[in-house]
Amino acid sequence: MINDKLNELIGNLVEIGTGEGKSLTLGVTCAILALLGFDVNCACYSQYLSERDFNAFKTLFTSLGVINDIHYGTFNQLCERVINEGGN
Repeated sequence: MINDKLNELIGNLVEIGTGEGKSLTLGVTCAILALLGFDVNCACYSQYLSERDFNAFKTLFTSLGVINDIHYGTFNQLCERVINEGGN
């Protein structure tokens, strides 16, 4: 049952418009997914916004013990991270 639910989470994409609470929605979603055991990548076009949002939730991620499972960055940074996970 839980595996079926987890499989439903794979490969989803969500769009949230300007001023609709992206930072909060993404921060909470990252925390929940990390608590469920997922390695979470949160991508943005802007390095400034990625760093700002990560820093805003850093205390929460740390207190939940999921700080190492959540990765904020630009699309390029996160793609490079995924590509390089297997080695040099």
